[in-house]
Amino acid sequence: MDMTFDDFFVLDAELGRPQGAFWFRSASGRSFDFYDAILRAQAPEDCVVDYAVDTGRRLADVMGTSLGKALIVTERVVRLLEEKQLTGWRAYRTRLLGKSGEELEGRFFSLGVLGRAGPVDADRFMEEEYVRPSGAKARRKCGGPFFHLEQWDGSDLSVIDQRDATIVTRRTLAAFENAGIRNWTARCLTK
Repeated sequence: MDMTFDDFFVLDAELGRPQGAFWFRSASGRSFDFYDAILRAQAPEDCVVDYAVDTGRRLADVMGTSLGKALIVTERVVRLLEEKQLTGWRAYRTRLLGKSGEELEGRFFSLGVLGRAGPVDADRFMEEEYVRPSGAKARRKCGGPFFHLEQWDGSDLSVIDQRDATIVTRRTLAAFENAGIRNWTARCLTK
């Protein structure tokens, strides 16, 4: 199947906060490098990830963290990824602690991304015209991050080298939307 950048989406950085969903921080004192290894699915498969509620009022299907673009998902999301045979991911068992230190009920996972899209394509970007507060017109880069399509491994979930954004295909986005997954916000690379 021929893919264009219109078929790829990146997660927003403020995932979940507008809807009141929990936002998590490390509960174990592990380094940022550990959480980056989780995001990139480079941590041992049997490791358990611990998070504690930082802000928010409720659980959701997809929840964000203060540790880069690390995502926490429910068992419902993992089942959807399996049922739809979406590729390029690994689920790490995750313990969530509430504001009083109690373990939250449910099965939760940190979403590791196995798919790879290669390096950033620094020569590809989009520009848009905008008006500065002074009233002067200017141009700025928008969209992206772009990568070399020929280096993408074909996975439904991917990461770009040296970037912490999770890139998903239109197929992934459709599966999440059709299943009514909550707190999943994405932006097309060309927007």
